[in-house]
Amino acid sequence: MISARSAGTCVWIGVGLASCFLGCNALFGIDEPTLDMTGSAAGTGGGGAAGTGGGAAGTGGGGAAGNGGSGAAGTGGGAAGTGGGGADSNGHVTATGTGGGPPGGPGLDETFGDAGMVTTDLDGKPAKAFSIVTLQPLPSGNVAVTGHYEYLFPEPFDDSDAFVAILTPEGALDPAFAPAFDGQEGFHNGRGVLPIDRGTSHDRILGAYIDEDHENIVVRVGHNDRETATPITRLWVAHVAPSGSTLIPSGNGGSSDVWSSFIFPSSAGNQLHRVLTPTRDADGLYFGDVRPGSEPTFENISIPFFIYESFAATARDGFVYVVSSHSADVIRFIEGGDGVSRDTGFGADSGYASVDLDALGLGTAQKAFAIVTDPRRNAYVGFVSTNPESPASAIVKIKADGSGLDSSFGASGVLKSEASSNAAWSCLLLDRRGRLVVAGDQAAGPVALRFSADGAHDGTLALSLPFSPKRCALDAAGRLLLAGSVVDSSDPAGRQVLALARLRLE
Repeated sequence: MISARSAGTCVWIGVGLASCFLGCNALFGIDEPTLDMTGSAAGTGGGGAAGTGGGAAGTGGGGAAGNGGSGAAGTGGGAAGTGGGGADSNGHVTATGTGGGPPGGPGLDETFGDAGMVTTDLDGKPAKAFSIVTLQPLPSGNVAVTGHYEYLFPEPFDDSDAFVAILTPEGALDPAFAPAFDGQEGFHNGRGVLPIDRGTSHDRILGAYIDEDHENIVVRVGHNDRETATPITRLWVAHVAPSGSTLIPSGNGGSSDVWSSFIFPSSAGNQLHRVLTPTRDADGLYFGDVRPGSEPTFENISIPFFIYESFAATARDGFVYVVSSHSADVIRFIEGGDGVSRDTGFGADSGYASVDLDALGLGTAQKAFAIVTDPRRNAYVGFVSTNPESPASAIVKIKADGSGLDSSFGASGVLKSEASSNAAWSCLLLDRRGRLVVAGDQAAGPVALRFSADGAHDGTLALSLPFSPKRCALDAAGRLLLAGSVVDSSDPAGRQVLALARLRLE
């Protein structure tokens, strides 16, 4: 299987997901499926306390493990809507609950937005489709979301906007963020949202990280050049203040032909951020050093395989893991005050680990959608087949030294979704107890599931979700944040709006 705060924020504009509670994780690539989901209302299932069999419809949602609630693998659990999810004797999920759950148990957090869910149009132009690039909980309890959206009604030479949005812990747009941006270089007033519209087509976020402690935001933006209409990307540095703004372009960051970037805070500290960017014309990755008041520097590091459009990455404790979405090759870098270098001790003689996609048995169009690591440096990689007729998903666990799969996890190192579930997982993370949490679409609708460290299904979390999630993150309180989009049912034109949900995991 394996072969070897808001006002006064400084904005560095650099497409990716970054979340740095328990590590930074990101998925990048232009082949990310366009969000075109109708969404569903928050669930109405029952779900009482453990062992009670669940409450009546509309009283809460998935209950804790117990007789009639979310049963552990082999117990059968309850039917969908009666208190959570059931599982068959093999640990595959067979049914899910449909709502919030009792206070203190897994379910939608009713202190966030409207019964655990927030929708907003970002005060922008009507959107046809959203692409959520990063979802990041901040130390203050605020939540940062970045991405871009296509206009429902395209304009000549302008069909999309990029954005940075900050929401309060309660789920409202933060009015202290970007309240009086002066429009320089296409940045507009936001009241909690920083729209990025340079008046050209295909404005898009290519990567972002919010450093709330130092009031910095590092963002990479792509767009079409005003004069030539050709694609160009730049690493922007801007200062957002209540009275106005300044904006300092900071160069192309190693290459003008950039599809995506992973941005994360360096373990060296001192407000140093690193920007990882694949290059199209060589087997290499650009690593850029960016900090306030200094010109960024970039270095090309050779790698033994090719990464171009789509990849996933994570950074933790001075190590950076990168997986090519389509070849499933995993490589590790060491980063710190001395810069970035390949970890040649990771993997077999080749210096990297390679997952056998054919052996996963997911069908056609397989790709990696996420990579996360635990404190022991074991790596978990999520894969999904994007065949719309029969999607399937899997997670593999790679040993800390990269020498192979950990056979104690799942079946010989692989955890697969049930064949009949049509699972298209899109989110993967580790909760505070080291359990795996996945979220995405299944035949019965969007769902959040949890698995133990050995890959067995944990029936205490098997909840239906109010929309299809595309990004997930864990906040400091251990709650699950999800981001996606839904159709505004009150709009006859069917515009999309940004959607977020917060779930209790305990």
